[in-house]
Amino acid sequence: MIQAVVRIRGDINVKPGIKKTLHLLHLNRVNHCVLIRNSPVNDGMLKKVKDYVTWGEINPEVLAKLIVTRGKLIGNRPIKPEYIKKETRHESLVKFAGAIVEG
Repeated sequence: MIQAVVRIRGDINVKPGIKKTLHLLHLNRVNHCVLIRNSPVNDGMLKKVKDYVTWGEINPEVLAKLIVTRGKLIGNRPIKPEYIKKETRHESLVKFAGAIVEG
C-alpha cells in the first residue's frame, strides 16, 4: 500500500536530524504531500518526524482527485484524464491511481 504524507509544520527551531529526514522525504515546504510505500524504513522516518507531518493510507479515488487538482506535468501544465489515457496503459484516471496505490 501507499501512504500520503503531508507536512504540517515549518522548519524554525527544528533539530538537524529531523530537518534531514524531512528533506529525505522530499517534504521541503508546509502543506506539501508525497506518496511513499509502507516499509519498516519509511515507518521509522515517519516516527522520527511525527510532530511535523501527518500521514495515512490513500485510496484510489482520493489519489485521482489529488492528481487532477494538484498534479503538474513538465512545463507546469495540469494533468488531465485524456493525458493519462493517451500516455499510459490505463484507460481511466481512477484505474491509474489504483495501480499506483497497489504498487
